[in-house]
Amino acid sequence: MNETVAVKRASPSWVRALTSALVIGSFWSAWAAYINADHGSAAQLNAAFAQGSVSFVITFFMTILLETLFSLCRHPYARVIIPIFGTMGIVIIVTTFAHVIMGTPEIINTMAAPCIAGTVYCSVYVFKLTRQRKTTEIL
Repeated sequence: MNETVAVKRASPSWVRALTSALVIGSFWSAWAAYINADHGSAAQLNAAFAQGSVSFVITFFMTILLETLFSLCRHPYARVIIPIFGTMGIVIIVTTFAHVIMGTPEIINTMAAPCIAGTVYCSVYVFKLTRQRKTTEIL
């Protein structure tokens, strides 16, 4: 019976993760198409596909990585620094690789805004985890 309850509680988070990934993937796909509009429709579509796909996947798994890195760190400062920079380092590597493969002409301009937004998201999420951990330690 506990497994059924756990599955029911987990399902909404999967739905939220999928919904977020679809919305954010679509948004950054449109951003990449806009940034690469001057390079012809083929380059524009390749950039949009690369950025949209990577944003979808990264959005879906970013939270898992943040929480994993956070839980692996014991020192309070490491719990803040390693999840944020570790997650964003992986995001930048994966995104750059996808754009190189797809032949995106404006890689830096295409990636700048999503990376800034991702760093803000990671920071807010980790600070929220830190606050929750402090609250639980007090109780």
